[in-house]
Amino acid sequence: MTEDVYIEKIKEIKPHDNADRLEVARVRNWDCIVGKGEFKPGDLVIYIQPDAVIAEKIDPNSIYLTESPSLYEDYLSNRWADRVRSYLGNGNRVKTVNLRGKTSYGLIIKLEDAKDDLINNISYYNALKFGCEDETFNDAFNSWREDAKADWNDHFDELIELINERLNVLLGITHYVAPIPQDFNALREGLPIGVEKSDETNYQALTDEELHLGEEVLVTRKMDGSSGTIYYNPHTEEFGVYSRSLELKTECVNNYTVAMLPLKDAIIALGKHYNEPIALRGEVCGMGIQSKSINPNCKGTPTFFIYGVRFPENENETVRMGYWKSGRHFVDVVQQANELGFKNLKTVACLGNAVITKEQLQKWADAPAKDGEGVVVNGTSFSYKIRSAEYDSKM
Repeated sequence: MTEDVYIEKIKEIKPHDNADRLEVARVRNWDCIVGKGEFKPGDLVIYIQPDAVIAEKIDPNSIYLTESPSLYEDYLSNRWADRVRSYLGNGNRVKTVNLRGKTSYGLIIKLEDAKDDLINNISYYNALKFGCEDETFNDAFNSWREDAKADWNDHFDELIELINERLNVLLGITHYVAPIPQDFNALREGLPIGVEKSDETNYQALTDEELHLGEEVLVTRKMDGSSGTIYYNPHTEEFGVYSRSLELKTECVNNYTVAMLPLKDAIIALGKHYNEPIALRGEVCGMGIQSKSINPNCKGTPTFFIYGVRFPENENETVRMGYWKSGRHFVDVVQQANELGFKNLKTVACLGNAVITKEQLQKWADAPAKDGEGVVVNGTSFSYKIRSAEYDSKM
């Protein structure tokens, strides 16, 4: 699952080669351009990733469910966001930008700038979660707020740990989801049990250990379309087509059904071959999907390009997730389909093997926009994405 915001220390500050009043701050492996002298290494900050969306107003039910959310709207605040709205794209979306010849990923906020909002909103959460007993909500809220103010000074680490667990909702931050195109008809919301949403983590969000430096990987192209899933369970004969996390009625006509329904016989054959439930994950690309002049994948007939496979009931984690060299990677599964006589399954492009180094990661990030949105590295127990900075900055 993608993290959109976290409290983290600044690793280093580097000069901006083309601007005397700007610097480049690094958080984890993200580079973000900031004002000169605004931050220093070791500063504890709030980092917001690209593709985060900052709400105009916080929904009380996003923090804690209540039957009367309108009663509590005035208790919540995200005044910190007013300072950054001029930097946001359409729909208050955080984007990758190019500033004086340097790519800047996301936003860095001083923790102190969000202090009052965080104290305010965690107090709302505590007042509802732990009850008001004989107090009115207003009295309970104010009591929790005074405690949180004191904890900020005297028990900072414990308070920040509690805040960090639900930082996205306390700040009114969600992850950007592109609108689903045209007419579709959903049976229900949710993917099959055991199949998680597919959203690879950006490499900049990972620690050096999580990058698996020095390991060999298979590199595949990241395509700019809309994610889909096709599923079959041979034990129950359940078959389904999914647009992101919505199961679609198979009789409706849209880009997803046009692209995936022709693969029904193939996935049924694969499910019976492996004798276990199987889900093929992929990107639906073609005319009318993510239509942007920069996108090389938004032309032609809608097509399902497989980038992953899941065996949701398998107890072997490596096999269940379909990792590279497990024998159940999507390349292996498509090859198996070919051997079973089904040659209509397409995959994202495989670009070859590589060894992960910091220099290689930077090379992928610096790839020209004409090459596409980026790449995904497929390891034996992990995967993550590297997006082209130029592609991102032109979206």
